[in-house]
Amino acid sequence: MLLIACGGGGPSTSDGQDDAPGSGLVFVVNSVGVAERTRGFDLDGACVATDDCVDNRLYQLRAGNTEVLRVLSESADRLLVEIAGIEPEPAPEVDLVSVSLYVGEPTPTGGLRISERSLLEGRARSRALAQLENDEISAPPGHELELVLGTDRDGASYDLAFRLAVAALQARIDPAKARLDRFLIGGAATIPDLATRPNPFCGREEALCGRDDQTLLDLIASAAQPDIDISPADGLEKLHVNQVSRRVSRCLDGQGRELEPSNAAEPWTCALRSELKDGYSITFELEAHRFEGEIE
Repeated sequence: MLLIACGGGGPSTSDGQDDAPGSGLVFVVNSVGVAERTRGFDLDGACVATDDCVDNRLYQLRAGNTEVLRVLSESADRLLVEIAGIEPEPAPEVDLVSVSLYVGEPTPTGGLRISERSLLEGRARSRALAQLENDEISAPPGHELELVLGTDRDGASYDLAFRLAVAALQARIDPAKARLDRFLIGGAATIPDLATRPNPFCGREEALCGRDDQTLLDLIASAAQPDIDISPADGLEKLHVNQVSRRVSRCLDGQGRELEPSNAAEPWTCALRSELKDGYSITFELEAHRFEGEIE
């Protein structure tokens, strides 16, 4: 079945949570990068100093923004943002809408097909219930969102992707509903997820690559410790990186207890332990324009 991205399913009179994927307003992300240190969200309710409550520990990954843009532009697949539940006429009060993230795969006719990997039981895996007021969209921390930025590497995993816990977002939709700007998505990239993702900068941006078999966690943990305590108030977990192997070598839980690796010959596998749940805060800034083609 083909749906027109401008709302082929008809106007919504709900918050969009039950609308069919692709039946709302669909936007294609055309620019993305890691935001500067002071841009983002307060993910944990804790401030490092007066008037400094933004959590964006991984802002230094801005050094790879040029490479991120290149990966995005060369990708055959596209990152899509759908806003469902917008009323035909502006609501006088705050409106509730659903914001979903998908991977769009190109079709022979020039349209896009929502990837099955973006769906769970016919609905978006990554979505947030948000408020819409005076063209401003916002969703507070607490969502699970996956931001897929790069091309499909091997048919099973993506070249560059972040799965964010306690995620939040904000954006402005222009009155003509043709673009999204002032668009931020922030959250905590968790230890277990980062430990399964290859370092996408290896072979591309050597300043951000310690060795060819590095994971994204190896890169990040060599410079920073987790800052978002996702597990229930048990203290922040810590990681140690071996300066010779350039890989995670020790993992400590929130109480300072060392966790054994699942494979003694590969000490970095301690990061795959289910007890580790904490993450690194990161904020992305994006721009997106309305997709006027067909969504399949």
